[in-house]
Order: sequence, then structure tokens, then C-alpha cells
Amino acid sequence: MQSLQSLSSLLPSRRYALPDRAVASQVLMYRQLLHTECKPGLRLSRNYEGTDAQKKVLHMPWWEQGVETSRKMVISYDNLIVRLWLNGAIMPYTDGGYAEAHFNNSVPKDDIDDESQDPLSKEVVGKDGHIDTLIDSKGLPPIPHPYWVDRLGFQQTDPVTDFRSGGVLSLAMLVHIVEACPNVHARFLPSGDTHMLPFGITCINVTDMIAKFCMFSKSVDKMDALLSQKPFWRMFENPDSLLVLQELSMEILCNVVVEMGRERKIPKDRKGTSNNDFDGQDNQQEVTVFDFAEILYKTEKRVNEDLLGAGPRTVDELRAIHTRNCTKYMKALAKKEEMAYKALERTNSMSALPSLSSGGKDKFAILASAKNTTTESAKQFGIVANSVIGNASNVANNVIGTAGNVIENAGDVLNKFKEFGIKPPTPGRKTARSQEPHDVEEVDFAKAPPQNHAEASESHKEQQSISDGITQSEDTGLKANEDADFFAFFGDDVDEKTESAKKKFEELLSESSSKKDVSDYFTIDDEDLL
Repeated sequence: MQSLQSLSSLLPSRRYALPDRAVASQVLMYRQLLHTECKPGLRLSRNYEGTDAQKKVLHMPWWEQGVETSRKMVISYDNLIVRLWLNGAIMPYTDGGYAEAHFNNSVPKDDIDDESQDPLSKEVVGKDGHIDTLIDSKGLPPIPHPYWVDRLGFQQTDPVTDFRSGGVLSLAMLVHIVEACPNVHARFLPSGDTHMLPFGITCINVTDMIAKFCMFSKSVDKMDALLSQKPFWRMFENPDSLLVLQELSMEILCNVVVEMGRERKIPKDRKGTSNNDFDGQDNQQEVTVFDFAEILYKTEKRVNEDLLGAGPRTVDELRAIHTRNCTKYMKALAKKEEMAYKALERTNSMSALPSLSSGGKDKFAILASAKNTTTESAKQFGIVANSVIGNASNVANNVIGTAGNVIENAGDVLNKFKEFGIKPPTPGRKTARSQEPHDVEEVDFAKAPPQNHAEASESHKEQQSISDGITQSEDTGLKANEDADFFAFFGDDVDEKTESAKKKFEELLSESSSKKDVSDYFTIDDEDLL
């Protein structure tokens, strides 16, 4: 006691340090129980002095009864193992027990030399109503026995070897769960949602996890644990905090298993990928014992960060935080399922789906049943698409045929131009009709007297008539069959006063008959204009 008082004087008065000497005493006791190896006949005792620290932990599940009478606080392996056997493997399977429906679900996994100890040949409750607990004359449970494996979830028919990591503390926590938390134990029964995990091994691993977070493990020095700062240390003023933490951690683990199973049923996207947090081994859908490492990792993260990391100061606050976290996890999972459901609705024909309100059916299984309908719809779409492509091909052929007719007609017109001996206008060259300068009579104003206004007007009209005659002759020449007839026709409309212009056209006519290309004389190059 003096050493404990000297240690408490060293405790720092910081925000998240151990609150008082009583809590420091509890931490040391938990560390001692964790490091004590379980073995038959083990017995730990200390005198009961009635101190405040002893009174606070007097109701803890690891003490033998009659502490105040015997004035001894005794922890016995035999006492704990008997209580675990009765409350975990026998009483729940009796009439009215929460495991009654699973009485016939025990399958021994280890061979037993003595066939008389085979529990399958015996009944727990006799015809006279007496409960056969299978306790021997020494008051100990049968070891080895298949119930340790089938009903309590240990690896072997002798459970003592499974307590190596958790020591007496892990055995005491198992006793607490089967005695005070039957709802948690029931989740590991064959009809429970965590039936694929062995109860005993799982509970021991959870105890080891809590010991790591609370610095009970051997890897942490005792003084480091006492001087540590944790946001949840104040909660340990109530000794029940460790028991409640074990219970809630087991519930969190069970919830992780349920969420994992639901997430694996969420359908994948078109690329075959999944956004699930729990993919499992080889992307299997059913949760198995081989997923235990993944389950434990997720549980550790939630307990350390979301539960203890929130800094609960009391046990009630610890439970409130756990409730809020569970609600948050369930809402997030429901939202993920809803999003996946809507995405699947968009990719399937909802008109062919059955009613989703049918009882007991998974909505994702119902949506998956629409696969055949979607395949048929795809086939019909392919038929329609082929028809549309065929019609488009016919239209394209018609357009191409029409274009061919237009080209043929254009060729006929070109041949007619060749028959007339007229060369089509060359690109970049300008026609004489638009660019040929008109012949204007030069007048010597020094010799001839100036004309009056009437004479000037008459002269302008004569020149305009000549210009119109030239233009008319060009248009008529494109329609004539022979060059001579064209120019003869043109000459009939020439005025007598333009005799010189007529002679010029006759000269052009004689030249065009030899070259057989009249169009050369009705076009000029751009260089001629310079």
C-alpha cells in the first residue's frame, strides 16, 4: 500500500492522466490478471481489508463468493472454468434457455477416447426434470469434451491452451459475457448473425485488443501505463467500465460481421468493380471464419478511434457514444445500398421487375432476376438497329444513284459544247462580254467643230446601239450551229455608219473558221488590260 501511495504522488496532474490512486490500483490489478497464466488448480488470494479500492471491485466477476465472510479475495481457475461451463454450455440449452433450439447442433470436432463421455448419448435434462451438468465428483467440468468446441467455441476440447495470450483476465471476461450478457452470446449460436465465428476464441481476441488500448499488455512498462494520458481514463473511476467495454466491443464485432455480409450483397458496377469496404478472400459473398483478420481489424479501428477516441468520462456516456456510432454505421450502409439499388434500376428494365414488397426476399436478388428480361430487350434492340441501318443503306444508294444521273447529264451538256467547237470558260479567265473595251470613234476637236447637245446625244445613242449589237451577237452565237451563219445573222443588224466595225468582225470570222475555236476571240487575259 505504501508503494502504491508513493506511485500516486508521482502521477501528474494533467488533463488525461489517471484520475486518482484507486484507478491506478485497478490498472495494476488488470495487468496482473492478464499476465497470469491459466492452469488447473491456480489460486490467487489477497486479504480483504475493506478499503475503498477493494469495495469498488468487490462485485467483479472473477472473485469467489463469500469474500466478506472469509475475509479473502480469491481468484481460482477451477471456479471460473466451472462457471463458464455451466452458464455457457449447459444452462442455455435447457428448457426455456436462449440456446434451447440449438440443443442438437453440437458436432464434436475432436476424438474422445472414453465413449461413455460422448454427450450425444446423454441428455442434459433427464426424464425426471433433473439437469445433468456433467460435473464430475471433484466438482469440475468434463475435460476433454466436445462442448468446449461446439458450444463454447474453443479450438480444442481442452480450453486451457487457448488462454495463453489473455491469461486469467480473458477467462474472467468470458464468464462475464455468458453470465451477464446472454444477448451477446446468443449472436454466436447457430441461429445468430455471427454464428460463423467461434465464441471463445473471438472473446479472447477482443480482450487482448482492449488490453492493448488500455496499456495492460506486457509490451508496455508499468510506469509508462501509470503515467500515460488517455481521454478515457476518467471513465475508469467506475470499475464496471472494463466490463462494459468488453461487452460493447463484442457487439461492435458482431455488427461488423453483419455489415460485411450486407455489403457483399451489393451488386457491382458495369466494370465489375465494387466500392465495398469488405471484399473478403477471392471476393466471396458469404462471411466465413477466414475473414476473421479483416473483421478484427475493422473492430479495432472502431473501438480505438470512434469509441475510446471520443473520450467517454462515464459508463453511461460510453454506451451513448456506442449507440450513436451504431446508428451512423447503419445509416451509411443503408445509403450505400440505396445508391447501388438506384444504379441497378437504371441498368435494368423496371417494368419487368416483380414487386419489391414481397416478404422475405432480398431486393437485390429480385433485381438480379431481371437479367433475362434485359437480355431479351437487348436482342430486340439489335433487330431494330439492323433494320434502321438497312434503311439508311438504301437511302444512301439512292442518293449515290441520283448523283450518278446528274453527272451523266452534266457529261451530255459538256459533249454538246464540244460539238459546237466552243471551249468552256477557263477558270481564272474573264469573258470578253464583261471585260472587252468598246471601240470609240476618235474625234479631232481641232479640225471638227464641236457638236451641239443634240448631236452629242445622237452620237451616244449610235455607240450604245453598236454595243448592244455586239452583246446580242455573242449570246446568239452560243446557240447557232455554224460559225458563218452566226456572224451573217449578226451582220444584218449592223448600222451602215459602223462599216469599219463590221469589217473587223468579218476578219474574225475568217480566222475562227480556220481555228475552229470561236471562244478564244471572246476572252482576254488579264495582262491585256495593263
